[in-house]
Amino acid sequence: IALGIVLAVVTVNLLGLQASVRVQMVMVSVFVVALLVFGLGGVFHINKEFLTPMVPNGYGSVLSAAVPAFYSYSGFLGFVIIGEEIKNPGRTIPLTLLLTFLVVASIYTMVTLVLPGLIPWQELGTMVAPMGTAARLFLPEGFAVAITVSALLAAATSINVVVLTTSRSFFALARNQVYTPILAKLDPRTGEPWLALVLVGVLAVCGVAVQGTIVEYAAVNVIGLMLYGLVWALALLRLPAAFPEHYRKSAMRLKPRSLALIAGVKVIVSFGFLYIGIRDNPVPAMLYLLLLGAGAAYYFYRQRSLVKRGVSLDALLREEASRALEGLRN
Repeated sequence: IALGIVLAVVTVNLLGLQASVRVQMVMVSVFVVALLVFGLGGVFHINKEFLTPMVPNGYGSVLSAAVPAFYSYSGFLGFVIIGEEIKNPGRTIPLTLLLTFLVVASIYTMVTLVLPGLIPWQELGTMVAPMGTAARLFLPEGFAVAITVSALLAAATSINVVVLTTSRSFFALARNQVYTPILAKLDPRTGEPWLALVLVGVLAVCGVAVQGTIVEYAAVNVIGLMLYGLVWALALLRLPAAFPEHYRKSAMRLKPRSLALIAGVKVIVSFGFLYIGIRDNPVPAMLYLLLLGAGAAYYFYRQRSLVKRGVSLDALLREEASRALEGLRN
């Protein structure tokens, strides 16, 4: 199933951004409706005894579960990565992030409360399709099957976001000569970076072949996000000095103290999630860090290689950052 979803998602993306977005909208609409039906209907069938005590294994277990669970919210970042393909990004991106976060957080919180209220938490961990099983307690069989299918669609939407955003990252880095320029080649018909998409597809298939658990995949993804979060926090602190003109003209400009507070909170949260993620998933985390080290080694090798040809990689990336900031401001 996982391999089929990956191949289907890559194929849709090769058809163009509009095709990918339309399929994403359909899948999201279906599973959001399914979650609402499950959540709103399940509220009236909760067994309060199943929720007492609320945290039976202590808050340490909650923190451990929070790391892979954070992956469910990582899709918001994908919207930022494709910012240059969005109309009026300076207004559209913040507004969309705010609205979708409120909706998603509300639905996920409701489902998280309903599920252990229908089935004892001791049994949930042993089930292959817990939501489908729980739905059968108060919904007709057809609806229960639809709930199970919606869970697969939820996984497909996450994979679609990963394929879409990662291919754009490969494209942007290839455009700035970090990777071979061939990855920046666009399909003349669809305008898609098709070689970058194929590469992401191959990497995704390799990931499926590893046959890790969904928790391990999610945890490794969150570890990566938290490492990026540390970089983003430092970048946020340096933004006024590194790009003073863009900072001065920003539509939503925070004062340096506010930037420092946000960056500080981000650093604390990132280190906390990193500690828990690495502690609970040591082998996948170490493999990820090894790959990260290999990537860093390649970057410095590529940097020196371009210097010999009279090309400054730092200058190229600063120009890219400047164009991105200018695009968001406009």
